Amino acid sequence: MAPTTSHCRLSLLYALATLFPSASASWGNPLEKLLPDSNAGFQHILHNSCSAEYAALIGNGDDVAITDPLLYKFDANSGINAVVNCMLEATPELVKFKMASVQVLLGLTPAILATLGATPQETGMLAVIARRPLLALLLSFASPAVFPLRSSEYTRGIKELNRCHMNRPDFLARADPAIVLLEYLLTVASIANIGELGYRLGAQVVLSLRATAPYFFVLWPFLGAVIHMLGATALRMRTKVVAQTRESEEQTQHQRKNSSAIESLRSSIQQPGVRNARVNVTILPESLGFFFMSWFTAVGTAVHIIFGTTIFSSMLFVSIDDGCIIIVRLMASVVVCRVILTYELAILRGKVEVTEINE
Repeated sequence: MAPTTSHCRLSLLYALATLFPSASASWGNPLEKLLPDSNAGFQHILHNSCSAEYAALIGNGDDVAITDPLLYKFDANSGINAVVNCMLEATPELVKFKMASVQVLLGLTPAILATLGATPQETGMLAVIARRPLLALLLSFASPAVFPLRSSEYTRGIKELNRCHMNRPDFLARADPAIVLLEYLLTVASIANIGELGYRLGAQVVLSLRATAPYFFVLWPFLGAVIHMLGATALRMRTKVVAQTRESEEQTQHQRKNSSAIESLRSSIQQPGVRNARVNVTILPESLGFFFMSWFTAVGTAVHIIFGTTIFSSMLFVSIDDGCIIIVRLMASVVVCRVILTYELAILRGKVEVTEINE
């Protein structure tokens, strides 16, 4: 007998739930299962040297404070802090030095990723000038890094698009629908990578900053998208964009109506069948709204880097191998998004005509 619809739905939900068995089980208690490389050693310490404190935490919950005069003086007299303090006291000194080294490396990660990431101005050019707002929005969520940019540098990238020219090879133009599809697939995969990593870190990592705040790891990567949106808004306030296209004579009205859905994801000025496409960009004088928006973008970028540095430098019970895996996964998403953004902006080179209005 064929399975019913309800049975199929239950099977699908069970398959999705088994994707993150360890993370979902310990979301409320990161001590239950730490990151793989260091889990065995710290679980031994937890259940042998700190069993009494851990049993009190499980039985009473974190809301019931365990009497500890020293922790009380530092306003950290909670159940989970008592367990963490006990585990640190029982940890060998060599392991502590290794954890300190990983904390330094992880603390530098947000600043290092920022040097590889895109600026809000570049994401804004993709959304405003290239007219790819959907792709720009997805890239801002997929790349957990924002490069700081001064307000005076917003127009420099636009002028460079006018000066630099790149001829795209014919085989890339013919493969344009496949490239567009690949861009979206890689961007969605990067978002999934960042989301799953943040969820797993929140479930399996303890922070010295605040042990029971797993949402920090999910909040930090996607806060960068807000900064990219602010940057795109600031760029829109500073520019006026008019696209002019003259389609090839060989392209008929019937062909335009039957264009593929993948090609429709690319803007009209980037369609492979469109010739002599030009983008007239007028750089407007700085307004008060642009000044405040660019200032908020710059300050938000600095806050984003500081927030990420604070989170990653306070990670406890993380080994060198686990720390390297975290860095590699974050860097992979940043590099993929950077390559896609660079390629999209390269298509605009030679198609942009810039005029500047001076007061």
